[in-house]
Amino acid sequence: MCDHDSINEPVRDRPNPSPRRDGRPDKIYFGRRENLLMGDAPTEGETKSYSQTFTGEDVARFADISGDRGRHHVEGDSRMVHGLLTATLPTKLGGDMDYVARTMTFRFREPVYVGEEITCEATIEEVTSREERHEMAVSFVCRNEKSSVVLDGETEGVIFR
Repeated sequence: MCDHDSINEPVRDRPNPSPRRDGRPDKIYFGRRENLLMGDAPTEGETKSYSQTFTGEDVARFADISGDRGRHHVEGDSRMVHGLLTATLPTKLGGDMDYVARTMTFRFREPVYVGEEITCEATIEEVTSREERHEMAVSFVCRNEKSSVVLDGETEGVIFR
């Protein structure tokens, strides 16, 4: 049973978080514990958004992980953020819902530079609820501080109950 009074306490202060009602462990977001009930179906038209400002350190770590060390990513004063690093924004929103993508389509419209705040908005376009899962189609658009679209696309996937 979840202790709702302590749901927003930092996880580090709660060494043994109680499990969800279905027995699976709780999800951790931004160092806090949130109890998600995966039986709740997302609704068509529902939107979620998230903003991120990528730093030089983010780009350097992604270059280390991906091996993509193009000069436009690692040199100069106006370094370009890797396209797939920018694409982590819609995947972050999916992760918040325990969404498992089956397909993802990305269209990279404009470059993103270190220090720019990017806001991603995802819209649930279609939901088909089945006994064991919610099948979903989701669209997303990422905009920079000038409201220019830098990335958009679609994904299809599931949330298991």
